[in-house]
Amino acid sequence: MKALEMALKTRDVRPGTTLVHHTDSGSQYLSDTYGSRLEAAQLRQSAARSAYDNAMAESWFQTLKNELIHRHRWATREAADLAVFSYIGWYNQRRRRSSLDMRSPVRYEQEEAIPTLFMHA
Repeated sequence: MKALEMALKTRDVRPGTTLVHHTDSGSQYLSDTYGSRLEAAQLRQSAARSAYDNAMAESWFQTLKNELIHRHRWATREAADLAVFSYIGWYNQRRRRSSLDMRSPVRYEQEEAIPTLFMHA
């Protein structure tokens, strides 16, 4: 729930935009409490039935592991959390993706003006 609250606070949502919150089928995402929070934030929930249904998210987590997690050791959980949050910010703002015509995810979104945005858990 903490990650969802952080995303809601930092996400710049354009008027008329529908946000889709996509997760795996973990029980924490299927709880009444989580569902109520999504509804209150006017987010549409989407859940994968298997890892194959969730290929984009699985690919992203593999990139995170290969580029950050497997290359470092942190002294504390807090240091690891900070490194991951920093990586996510860098990835979204700066990392160019061939699948996005060599643009960062943020730049792609800005230039393409996608009406439905996805928030992965």
